[in-house]
Amino acid sequence: MCFLTPFVLSAQWANIYGENLIYEDVKRVIECTDGSITVIGKKQYPNPAPGIEARYFWVLKLNSQGDTLWSNEYGVPNSYRL
Repeated sequence: MCFLTPFVLSAQWANIYGENLIYEDVKRVIECTDGSITVIGKKQYPNPAPGIEARYFWVLKLNSQGDTLWSNEYGVPNSYRL
């Protein structure tokens, strides 16, 4: 079970996630009852061709220490709107 966290009360750790030269935007951070954290957002890659935007829905799962458990992208070019 997970709960939406509207704000952070205090930082217990800090880390940088993502890839170089990729635009990433976090939309939600959800704290789960097992202490893990789910991050939901989007990734936008440099345009692979004129008129095509490579945008993807991004889900990142972290443990309670902020280590990445897994990271997935979903979608196809020109299909993502969050």
